[in-house]
Amino acid sequence: MKRMLAASAALCMLLCGCGDYREIDRRDIVSTVAADRTPEGYKLLLEIADMSSGAENSPGARWLSLEGASLTEAVEGGVAGTGRQAYLGHMQLVVVGDETARQGLDDLLGYLQRTPDVHMTLALAVAEGRAETLLAGQQESEAAAFDLSRAAIGAAQEGQAPSMPLYRFIADRQEEGIEGILPRISQENGEIRIEGAALFRGDKLAGKLDPDLTQMLLMARGMYDSGVVTVGEGEKAVAYIVRRCRARQEVEQSGGSIRACCTISLELELSQGGHGESLDEDRKKYYESMAQAEIERRFAALRALLQSEYGVDCLGIGRHIHRFHPSLWEQVGEDWDRQFMLCDISAQVDVKLVGSGRSLR
Repeated sequence: MKRMLAASAALCMLLCGCGDYREIDRRDIVSTVAADRTPEGYKLLLEIADMSSGAENSPGARWLSLEGASLTEAVEGGVAGTGRQAYLGHMQLVVVGDETARQGLDDLLGYLQRTPDVHMTLALAVAEGRAETLLAGQQESEAAAFDLSRAAIGAAQEGQAPSMPLYRFIADRQEEGIEGILPRISQENGEIRIEGAALFRGDKLAGKLDPDLTQMLLMARGMYDSGVVTVGEGEKAVAYIVRRCRARQEVEQSGGSIRACCTISLELELSQGGHGESLDEDRKKYYESMAQAEIERRFAALRALLQSEYGVDCLGIGRHIHRFHPSLWEQVGEDWDRQFMLCDISAQVDVKLVGSGRSLR
């Protein structure tokens, strides 16, 4: 009896597998999508994984340009031209042009959430200029999307750009008291660079940060794990490897005003700038204070941009109030955009030097 059941199960699996094979033969496996709004709707450039060329873990690529009055019409309309249906289940990256992002991403977010095959872990990014132009410049690459996705992961690991998969951006979009961020992608002399952050107000692009201030924002939000902090330039530059970063927020209401403090605790290893085999206590304190002063300077610059220039709470001060001070949020939540710009925000930076090459272990 067990043998009969096993044989039946194997037959079912075999039949299902064959069915899937025939299905895949009629599908284009999409790895990356560049999306731009047009006066008539949307224009998309899809990178299709070409499994007939390249290595198994880095297949080749071909390209498909689509247009439609809506995202659904653009994607589904591709079948008429190719006879194959776009399969989004292996999509790794969606890049939107900055002008499209300024007009709003809720259309795109809704489409991605409602499409059953789409994984909520796919990466989102904002291109400098049109997304189609940026991706089209990679058409000579045999595995552009795979290179881009690896670069996005590397930039996030080094704290040069936020790691912001679809599910996390949507969560920030839906939660009270915080604005979303996405990584920025630019192209210079044919080279793709993923660095910096795009700042949002609701679903619309509101501003941008350079890599240093992006690193600072990630530290303050508790989204920073490792990377390098460099103080100064040239021969006088001092570089620290970040071994650990922890952040917390505290908020209080005092005299009718809101005061917020971001405490950032860093454990650093001196990588460049120290001399000798070891550091005495005075030299250790010197390098700790140098790093502390630099982080405090960057935080002040970040705070000024967020509050005075862009007016967006990407730090999540409002989210902290909403979660832990609900009575205060009842007072200020409806007017948080203005209240955030008036909020007294400071940083307390604690730096501990835990290593220098093979010393201070």
